[in-house]
Amino acid sequence: MSLERIAALLDGPFGYSRALAPDLRVGLRSLPGSMEMPFVRGRIVVPDDFERSVVVGSPNYLGVFEDQMYARAVYLTSRWSRLQSLPDDALTVAVEPSAVRHLATEALGRARLLAKRLRQLRGVQVVFKPQSPILIVLAPRVCRIVDQPPGLSLLGGSYPELPGGFRIELPPDALPDELNRYAASLAQTIIQEA
Repeated sequence: MSLERIAALLDGPFGYSRALAPDLRVGLRSLPGSMEMPFVRGRIVVPDDFERSVVVGSPNYLGVFEDQMYARAVYLTSRWSRLQSLPDDALTVAVEPSAVRHLATEALGRARLLAKRLRQLRGVQVVFKPQSPILIVLAPRVCRIVDQPPGLSLLGGSYPELPGGFRIELPPDALPDELNRYAASLAQTIIQEA
């Protein structure tokens, strides 16, 4: 994905969501007239009188889809974008190819199962109800990951507002046994840090 392609769709100064991927935020920050906008409950906060374009994820890096459709928005689509429709005339830039809808729906079902399993761990919270196969999980303390399972990353450096936070993006073909191992691995990491 090219920042030039995004910039070409913008008509001057613009806002972008803090809930985008960290490397993408760095790139957008470097463009003239950019302004990072905060998120609440995983969604961008845009003032009513903001008349500039906004760049948002569909879903964003935190796995959340924007409920409000913005007239002057550039939607960055990704693997899980087919889980929610955008208006036909929406300006979009593909960050990565989208999964076929039924595969994305199956992956979302597995993410919901994993979220249920993780909620059973003492002190662990799943921050947002899963809307995509991306989970944001808060541990009771900041943990070090020794054997980092695929798709898991720490959020603390990029999102200090989510201390002890993990981002889990399930592979499209994750099996139930893998979900159990994933939850057990995370539980073991949290127990070792206690």
